[in-house]
Amino acid sequence: MPNFILTSAGSLLIQCDASDNNDDVYIDAVTIVRLNGLELIESGVSIQEVQKPSAGLGQDTQSDVFNKLVLYPNPTNGILIVELPSPAGLDMSLQIVSITGQRLLSKKAESGNAIQSIEVSGLPQGMYLFQAVSDGRVLSVNKFVKQ
Repeated sequence: MPNFILTSAGSLLIQCDASDNNDDVYIDAVTIVRLNGLELIESGVSIQEVQKPSAGLGQDTQSDVFNKLVLYPNPTNGILIVELPSPAGLDMSLQIVSITGQRLLSKKAESGNAIQSIEVSGLPQGMYLFQAVSDGRVLSVNKFVKQ
C-alpha cells in the first residue's frame, strides 16, 4: 500500500471498469474533496499500488497518449479526424462508445498512419467517447460531441 497523506482536495488517477461488464469504458480521474488520510481509512477506502501500464503507441506510456491524441472537429457532424502521437500498429482499432458504455462503432485503424478518420454521421446528436484500442488495451479515451 502506498504511503500518502491527503490533507486537502486532490485528484487521483484510478482505472476501473465503469460499468462492470468488461467493455473497456473506464473511470480515469476521481477527485477527493475534504477528506484526509484518516477519514479515507475510516470510510473504508482501500488504496492499492498497481503497476504502471506498459507502453502503448510506440514508446509512449498510457498517460502520454492521453495527452497527445487529438480529435477534430469537435463538435462534428460527419467525419471525426484522429491524430495519433505515432503511426497506428497492425492491431489498433478505433471505437465509438456511448456515455452508458455501449460500443456503437468499431473500425480497424489504417496501419502505419498517424492520421485516422471515422465516420460518425449516422449517430444521433449527443456526447460520445472515442477509444483507441491496441492489443486489447484501451490506450486513450476522449470525449467528443456529435451535432
